Order: sequence, then structure tokens, then C-alpha cells
Amino acid sequence: MSEESAKQVRWFTANGRTTGVLTLVLWAAVAVFAVIDGAPLVVFGVLVLAAVLTYVTLLRPCVGVTEDDLVYRQMFSDLRIPLASVDRMRVVRFFEVTVDGRRYVSPALARRRQRRPPGRLALSGPERPDTETIYVDMVEDTLRTAIAEARARAAVDGSDGRDGAATPGVRRTWVWPEITAMVVAVILLVVLIAI
Repeated sequence: MSEESAKQVRWFTANGRTTGVLTLVLWAAVAVFAVIDGAPLVVFGVLVLAAVLTYVTLLRPCVGVTEDDLVYRQMFSDLRIPLASVDRMRVVRFFEVTVDGRRYVSPALARRRQRRPPGRLALSGPERPDTETIYVDMVEDTLRTAIAEARARAAVDGSDGRDGAATPGVRRTWVWPEITAMVVAVILLVVLIAI
């Protein structure tokens, strides 16, 4: 792997990062108050499990791109999808990519459902897009460009970039630190409940 292909650009959720950090701060504050109040040890087991769940669900997921791959960071695994083999990509409620008829979904990028204030007509003039919509549009455009460039490179290499023989398939890598943290948190909670 060359140094250039090792470079990765990542896009995180627009609102999940703030919510995740604030939730971790909340769990830390609850732990401080639990220590001051002399709470039972089970409370700390619940807090550790809640903190790990907060991290893996709100802070870890993201979408990234390298020169050749689209990278999904999910809760307990990373998916590497060859850009040249992407059949379809779209961002609706979630970020969705289709490769060889198989659909891969990530919550890291999403469009909110458009809601109008009560009493506002649908035809009442142009609305200014919010910053989250602009962010998702920018990421989507960047990814479409990266997919087109990867397909062009694959065509130069003598493959169309869409068949499994010419392009390596989707690769899943398990993320053992997060899996271990979750297992330890669950075991800790069970042991604390048992004592």
C-alpha cells in the first residue's frame, strides 16, 4: 500500500458527535455524584456499559475514503468497499452503497426528513438549506468524484472495475478493542449484580 493510498478522509455524523461527547460527560458527572453519594457498585457497572455503548453508537461510526476504497467505520467492524465496484450510492435517511446487488448502510451520513412549520405552505418560496444538508451534499459530491476517478483508473488498468475478478471484494475487519471493551463491560455488570 503506497503512502498516498493510505491517506484517508473521514466524515463523521453532523449531530452524533456532539450528542456523544455530551452523553459521555453526563455519564462522568453521574459517576462523580455516585461516588459522592456512596452508590452501590452496580451503578458503576451500568455507567461503564453506557459509556462503551455511547462511544460505539455515537462516536465511532463514520464514512471515509482512500484512493481506492470507501471505508465504513461501524460499531464493531470496518468495511472497505472498492470504489470502482460501487454500483449505486445515495444518501437518504442513511448513507447507502450497493455493490454487486448487496446493500451496505451506514448511519454516519444521513438526511433529515424535511419538516415544515405548522401552517406553512409547501409552495411558499425557496427555503434556505441548513448546514447539515450542505455538509451531506458536499460529502456526496466528493464521494461521487472519487468513485468516478477509481472507475477511470480501473479502466486504464484493463478492467471495468465492476467484476469480482478484477476488483477485490468488500472486506470486513473486526475492531477488537471495541468488542473487548463491550464484553468486559457486560461481564463487569454481571459480576457486580451477582455480588
